[in-house]
Amino acid sequence: MSKQLHAPWCWVHELDDYVQMFDLSAQDLTLKILDCAAGPSSFAAELTQRGGRVVACDPLYEKVTEKVEMKTHEMIDALMEKVSENQDQFSWHTVASPDELKHEHHGTAELFLEDFKNDKQRQRYRGETLPTLSFTDYEFDLALCANFLFDGLQRPEPEFITACIKEMCRVAREVRVYPLLNSEGEIAEEVGPVMMQLQQDDYGVEIREVDYQFQKKSNAMLRVWPNTCVVE
Repeated sequence: MSKQLHAPWCWVHELDDYVQMFDLSAQDLTLKILDCAAGPSSFAAELTQRGGRVVACDPLYEKVTEKVEMKTHEMIDALMEKVSENQDQFSWHTVASPDELKHEHHGTAELFLEDFKNDKQRQRYRGETLPTLSFTDYEFDLALCANFLFDGLQRPEPEFITACIKEMCRVAREVRVYPLLNSEGEIAEEVGPVMMQLQQDDYGVEIREVDYQFQKKSNAMLRVWPNTCVVE
């Protein structure tokens, strides 16, 4: 039986979201970080302003600035429509309503868009598409991937997810993936097969509880590292 397709989530996150989603310590934020499938999130913009070292990559960045801005607003509108239709999936404690969430997302997106416009040489924003990245081996200390591998794809296949994680492990000494939910807000059935394949291929894997839980079942991330690296 073929898998039913559902529209993917296209979230817009700020730095504080990333800190909670990926359990980032103050020390983590001093590392050289790659944000994969970053979309219009403002993590790179905000961390750069604080003196951090971060590169964001996404096929979105291949577009000219005007089209990136248009696409960003389209993504937020589509996201808010989906949130409104699925309000029971969320905990409305820190955000009171979909309207308030939409306002916050537009504010976050503006931080991204301003930084994207200023990065004319595309040093912080690279048009890259998983599972093939142009970066050198272990160019980064940490690679992050939010809302793409399990809940951001219409037809997530374990082989594709595993290939993406392995490629991030090639360019970074540690990879963190969030969330482990599918597009319906349930634990993705692909998590088990992906973890098993990574372990069989000699990668270290760990599921770690995190503080971020806007979606009711989203309080965990996947942490992966190549066993040739020493990870504390």
